[in-house]
Amino acid sequence: EGKSEIVLQVGMKPIKLGSNDDWDKRIAEQEAKKNIATDTGNLLMLGVGRLGESARELTHRIPITKPVAMLMDKIEEYFIGKTSEQIFAEANDHYTKKLSVPTAKARQKLWVVEPGDKLGDGTTSKGWNIGPAWKDPRAYYAGIVESVPELAVSMGGSLSLARGAFNTAIKSGATREAASKAAAKTATLAGSFIEGGLGGAHSAVEVRKKINELPDNVLQQSDVIKELMNDGMTLAQAKKEVAERSATKAFVLAGVGTGVFGGLGDRAIAKIITEGSSSRIKSALSGAVAEGVFEEMPQSAAQQLAQNYAVQDADPNQRLMQGVANQAAGGLAVGAAMGGGIGAGTHRAPQTQQAEQGEQVQSPDAQPTAPVEQPQTEQAAPPERKIGAIERAVNDGQELDAAIAAEIEAVTGQDNIEQLINQPNATPTDEGTSTATAEQWLGAPGT
Repeated sequence: EGKSEIVLQVGMKPIKLGSNDDWDKRIAEQEAKKNIATDTGNLLMLGVGRLGESARELTHRIPITKPVAMLMDKIEEYFIGKTSEQIFAEANDHYTKKLSVPTAKARQKLWVVEPGDKLGDGTTSKGWNIGPAWKDPRAYYAGIVESVPELAVSMGGSLSLARGAFNTAIKSGATREAASKAAAKTATLAGSFIEGGLGGAHSAVEVRKKINELPDNVLQQSDVIKELMNDGMTLAQAKKEVAERSATKAFVLAGVGTGVFGGLGDRAIAKIITEGSSSRIKSALSGAVAEGVFEEMPQSAAQQLAQNYAVQDADPNQRLMQGVANQAAGGLAVGAAMGGGIGAGTHRAPQTQQAEQGEQVQSPDAQPTAPVEQPQTEQAAPPERKIGAIERAVNDGQELDAAIAAEIEAVTGQDNIEQLINQPNATPTDEGTSTATAEQWLGAPGT
């Protein structure tokens, strides 16, 4: 029919696999099955692979976990017949090939083009320019989805610790403001350690891969390689030695650089969750700035810078700042998108001042506490009123005149009241009226 056929030669017998048109049709059918849903799954698996590879590298760097990690590598190689590096590499290739063409191309697009970069049309850039990734939504989408597994471990772990610190502070009687500060501090420290460890491990993996892929003619230009070979090593042995040395150097430098800026985005998200903000837009902006500007951008730049510096031991042609601007811009774009989404999703209104002062603020996980009964202050009984002699006599049933007469008689010793009454100008000191005072006559008030 005039159509070329694809023939597989198996021994002496050729097997026809179909025409070129048939294969083109099959490839088109397979590509048609690829969509955003399948790309999302494959990108997540790529992120899981990267996280697993970094975690494995990190366990080999920690003295306590290194023996266990080496034992697991040997067991894995014995039963599977492949090293961990081979397994991760094959998984990465497998899921990369399963991506749709638009998403695969978007992952390769640059955010910043610098001199010497390969462009999409196959040419080489001769100057600086804005990369095509900014205009491709799939570039943001691919970066965000692929970062989800590592983000779940780093930010999820730090925010969990921050929530625990917040709840502990609230239960101990601290105000919401003080508890929020404790949570933010915990998130910053935890994020620094987690992200610093994973970032350093990822850079170590990338440096080792890059050096192992260098051609022999490039390695032979390295002064470090030459020195090792002069000491008796073969080129392969010197290559392996330099790869491990450079990986360690990248682990330390990238780990410190990532850790310094790590946790700043977690701190902002923790404050949004615990303190709240006036609007969802403000929460989104706070998350975007913290995660994009203050965390992902400097972290991405620091990792690329550390990798370039470490690779220079094996490749003297490696420029120190190569790709740093692109990585920084990519970290800014993807980090801001992630931080804005997380900030908007975790938005909550701030606690009112009345609720802050009127009752003890409880965290979302805290159990309601029973109201505290205030001790009732016992009111003092009013002072007992003293009753005078005349009042007591009246209360006992005596007539008022008789009671007064009896009181005067008790004070003056005179039993004729009319004698006193008929002396209108008499005073207590007059003769015949005794020396009693008026109080003694009538009784002092309250007696």
